[in-house]
Amino acid sequence: FFFKQKTAYEIAQRLVGSEMCIRDRYMGIKKMRTLSWLVNLIISSVCEFISLFLYYSHDEMDRGIIDSVDVTNKVTSYTPWEIYCQIALTLMVVLQGSYIIAILNIPCLIYNLRLLILKKYRVYALFSKDYTDRKINSKASLIKSVFYGCMMVFSLLKFLSSFTNAVLYNALGTTFAWLNLPQQINNYIFS
Repeated sequence: FFFKQKTAYEIAQRLVGSEMCIRDRYMGIKKMRTLSWLVNLIISSVCEFISLFLYYSHDEMDRGIIDSVDVTNKVTSYTPWEIYCQIALTLMVVLQGSYIIAILNIPCLIYNLRLLILKKYRVYALFSKDYTDRKINSKASLIKSVFYGCMMVFSLLKFLSSFTNAVLYNALGTTFAWLNLPQQINNYIFS
């Protein structure tokens, strides 16, 4: 980026041959980890947006701004996309090896999979009195919004940590160990 990448000889004059390759491979892993946390951040942001959108749609219906037909159409249209993004988010977290976050993801994933399999997200109502699940769906949207917000903040912190370490490694040939503390805790628990 803004720094000249140091060669293996500049980092340590004793590095030769395969050791240089190991350093370059480590940099590739850092870049992939940074990219994967960026993807997590994007996916969790999409989930957050959809969940908040559905929550505010229910709120607008309760205040009489929009009718129940519009809300049920939005719920039926956008809920599957939220579920697919949440599945992708969970898979990404598992592939990254953040098992604590994956375990925290399980209740929301089970709830969303239940909605998807039983097709409970398909709601049709002409009048608000026909829309009997509106309070449940509104609360679920709010709870999921809080969850996705936490995932978004965690993904942002992990992305910034990973990005900072990649830049530091690229510029100085070293990283800050404290930036990898969540990963070290995760490795300690699950090793």
